Amino acid sequence: TPEAEMRSILPTAIAPGENGGILSASWYPIEGPDDRSGRFELRTTYSSPDALREWAKPLPRGLTDEEVEDVLWDKRGMPGDERVLGGIDSVFEPSDSVFARSNQGLLGVAVDTSGAFPVIATVARPRESTDAVVSLDFCADAECATSTQTTIPVTWGYGGSNSTSIDVALAPDGRTAVVSLADGESRDDFVPLRVITATADGESTIETPDSEMSGDPGDFDYSYGTQVEIGADGLPVVLYRAPGYSTLRLFSCADLSCADDSMVDIDPPTDAVLSSPSLAIDDTGRPLIGVIDETASVALSLDADDHPLLAVGVQRVGSTKKATWSGTVLECAAPRCGAP
Repeated sequence: TPEAEMRSILPTAIAPGENGGILSASWYPIEGPDDRSGRFELRTTYSSPDALREWAKPLPRGLTDEEVEDVLWDKRGMPGDERVLGGIDSVFEPSDSVFARSNQGLLGVAVDTSGAFPVIATVARPRESTDAVVSLDFCADAECATSTQTTIPVTWGYGGSNSTSIDVALAPDGRTAVVSLADGESRDDFVPLRVITATADGESTIETPDSEMSGDPGDFDYSYGTQVEIGADGLPVVLYRAPGYSTLRLFSCADLSCADDSMVDIDPPTDAVLSSPSLAIDDTGRPLIGVIDETASVALSLDADDHPLLAVGVQRVGSTKKATWSGTVLECAAPRCGAP
């Protein structure tokens, strides 16, 4: 199977779609009419099972290196038609390249397809301001051909990795999206962690769970952040790691808005580094958390048999695969990977 790159180097999120398809959402840098103006644009793509099978076909044999590059260039991104959901204007310095404009700390995106319809959550701010907007797109169908958008203004400074700056889960009522949003700024007027609820009718709430940690934080931490899932009781469960701290804090919300919660601090194994928060909840309602002893991202999910699936941004020891940006997917053979 060819290894194709995404069309955009900005934050991207994907989620399983209907009948084996994939729904993805990506931010794109858009050049403006002059060297100081530009725009970040959010687009969504539904990739059908047929399109994915065609996209994943092996490359023909006998191609030259140049021909291989041409084919992979055409395969960039997820297959399917893109739809623009929105965007945000930004001002840039004349010396900024597209890559310099593509600072993922200005943007974040998350997709949840576990409910009756998909919901896409984003956060974005222009480079020249910390006045950001959290947007929720409530899709009308599995392909998100149409959607209704709710926006919530917030002050937001800087995100970590895209996978943990913002996360979203659809509540069991089928109409309320729950968002967890992390901020990497440490100034007094910034909020490290928010839990936001919103509906397609425009209703919204914002709560700020206790995120204060004791001791001095470490430096150069870009994998902090948050994830949210819906627990067995139908209420949000939020995992959070503050910048520079290895301790993971798990909040069990007492109501849908998380105005009240109980929390527990979890110290990872001593050999774990400052890795991304990674959360899933199994069929029994037990939270599962993934950490890694490498400076890499880790993602955690569950298959149809409630077996954990872990995706990590490094190749396994002993792999003979050519060194690329590829990582490793691990599938546990039992629920909770065999833990009691």
